[in-house]
Amino acid sequence: MALVHPPSTKPIAEHVHLPSSIMEMLRRPEPINPPAWIRMGGEIRSETLAVPHRGGKLHRDVHFFVPNANHLSKRGKGNIPLLIAYHGSTEHGLLFRASTSSYAYDELACEEGFIVAYPDGNWNDGRVKAVFPASLENVDDLSFTKAVIDHAAKHLGTSQKRTLLVGFSNGGNLLLRMLYEPLAPPIAGIALHCASLPEQENSTVLFNPSEKSRVPVILIHGTADPVNPYEGGNSVLVRLAHGKALGDRGLHMGCLRTARHLARNWGSENEVIEYPGKLSPSLVVDDWIRQEDEDALRPVVRLVSLVGEGHHISVPGGS
Repeated sequence: MALVHPPSTKPIAEHVHLPSSIMEMLRRPEPINPPAWIRMGGEIRSETLAVPHRGGKLHRDVHFFVPNANHLSKRGKGNIPLLIAYHGSTEHGLLFRASTSSYAYDELACEEGFIVAYPDGNWNDGRVKAVFPASLENVDDLSFTKAVIDHAAKHLGTSQKRTLLVGFSNGGNLLLRMLYEPLAPPIAGIALHCASLPEQENSTVLFNPSEKSRVPVILIHGTADPVNPYEGGNSVLVRLAHGKALGDRGLHMGCLRTARHLARNWGSENEVIEYPGKLSPSLVVDDWIRQEDEDALRPVVRLVSLVGEGHHISVPGGS
């Protein structure tokens, strides 16, 4: 069923009782209009998908960016990748679309020939102390993700074997949960913005390596992130004076420790080698590469550290 109404732009922060001044601070701006070349390069198709929930159905809106046929023809029908982009807890799908470096995922979709799905909601990300509505109601976000994949395959010609996931904050933590969930759908690759693994005691899933958790991952994180600290510790929605905070998400691993833990999904330290690097004073890139055989090296984890950046997706110009 196609949507005819615009999505709400109110902040999605029902998981904590916040003063009006804090709510206003969290309020996101309206999405900027897509550039003309994005409007000419494809279209948004908004659908409502239903998944089982508490004996009934849960309905969520999903906004698919579908490039024009000339962009998708380079892949061929049935071989088109799907990228699902999960927003943070105070956003919605179309706002996340606009905030990703000014429609960068749409731009990549046109250049490389894939489809992007921007779902609305908040996510049951498996953190014990992240009491979002989706967590409190135990929403089955694994089934929801599968429903998005199935819909795109049936109606848009994407390949179910070529599903890529990207998530910001709460959305990123959902993807980390999926890596270790036996019932999660097959994933070809993951990108995380401002998200790191919770400490094991702050997670409802066990971080045990398995064949299914062998998924390439890229982590992008600001070293000055005030919400999910780069070095680890307590993740909170808002830090107040005198050490107080609102929206406590519990203890988390630091980014380097998270990357090393994810690399262990692929093998021991002898099998997956860490290659630290620095591209510029504001950008540090660390890689973990697996020796597949004598001649083949496979990058499996990359940590991109944005020096001085906070809890946001950095865009050209520093905004």
